[in-house]
Formats: sequence, C-alpha cells, structure tokens
Amino acid sequence: MRNTYNYYFGKDENGNYLATKAGSCLIVGLAEAGKTNLVNGIIANTVKEKSAFDVKMHYVDCRGVNDRSIAGMSIPHFADVVSNNVYQIEEMLLNLRTEVMRRLDVCGRNGYRNYVEEATCGSYYEVLIMEDFLDYAVTYGGEEFMDTVRHILDASHKTGVYLILTSHPLPPNWEWLMEKTPILVNTVYGDGKFYADTFVARDGNSIGLNTPRYDERTLKYFVDCYTKRN
Repeated sequence: MRNTYNYYFGKDENGNYLATKAGSCLIVGLAEAGKTNLVNGIIANTVKEKSAFDVKMHYVDCRGVNDRSIAGMSIPHFADVVSNNVYQIEEMLLNLRTEVMRRLDVCGRNGYRNYVEEATCGSYYEVLIMEDFLDYAVTYGGEEFMDTVRHILDASHKTGVYLILTSHPLPPNWEWLMEKTPILVNTVYGDGKFYADTFVARDGNSIGLNTPRYDERTLKYFVDCYTKRN
C-alpha cells in the first residue's frame, strides 16, 4: 500500500507540526488574507515529501495573478499551469472529470475500495488547484461547472482526485461546498504574521494554528532541492 498523501498546515499552539490526510480543501479569505501563501505551503510540502510520480498537480489561477511565477518555477509535480483562459480551464475540467470516471470504472470492475492504494498501474494522486475559482464559476462556469465540482468531490475518497479551491466568502448558491469539502481553512492576518485561523477537518474538529509564510522564494527553494535530489 502506498503512503498516504498529507497536507501540512503548520504548527499548533503546542509547537507540533500538524498534518492531515489529503482531501479536497476549501480555503476562504478576503483579499490579501493569505490564501495563496497557504496554497504555496501545500505545494511546497508536496514537493518536499512526495515524488512527481506519486502526485500530479494542475494549477489554475482564475484571476491571472500568480500563474506566471508558478509556471516559471518548472515544478516537476505540475502537469499544467493555466491562467484565466476559459477554453483551457474547460478542457482541464473535462479531462479531470473523464479521469474520475475512468478510475471509478476501474474500481467497479476490480472491486477496489481505493484506486490509488489498490490499482497496480497509474495509481498516482491528482490534484486540481483553482485559485479564486469563483471568478470563473460565476462568469463562465454555470451549472455544468458546479456539477463537475460535485462529481469530483463525491468520488475523491475512492479515486484519489482532489480539489483545492480558494475564494473570497462564498455566494449563497455555493455554500454547500463548506459541507462537501473534507478540509476547510479560513485565513486571516494577525500580529504581523500569517495565520490559518480555523482548520476544520472531516470529523468536525476545529483547531487554531499558525502557518509560516510561503512566498515564491521559499517555494522555489523546495523545487530546487527536489530537482537536485532527482
């Protein structure tokens, strides 16, 4: 059985380095609240802990703000980086939904409980990161996009295909996401440091913890270290 894919969110009030088994993640916060820093932290720890053969990531910046710096790092775990290009986003979503359906079919035909843990071929995690996803959803996504998000989330535990979504506070028709995602993080600034203010896991536990800032320089350091190791 493969090692599980963990997210790391920083240290708790006792100084313990906290990790939780990967699941789809919703990161909510106002502008400049630290959502991208938290995403960078997840990416950095993925690069640090996992092989590019174990995790394939897709990155979409729906506002076209952070995508150029991410693309310039040549992160080995990234299959593609997309800006606010509607056609490219639609193609990526279609491909990911098709992969989810394929993995569910393989599980059904072989009696697998979990594709990543039991499949003998191609059993890597897939993660779609969409920063400020509502910029796309509200303008272009419509019901089809909402249905795709639901489909991926409902099958994540079986397929190993996850979503990491960041947004400003959710509009009324998207509030269901807070129940669907196993991990919810609200982000704020405090005392000159970045904090993931509230972390809520699937079992309902809620803990406060602070997370170090992961700027582009820090993320690039992890990528360079990974490249040298391999």
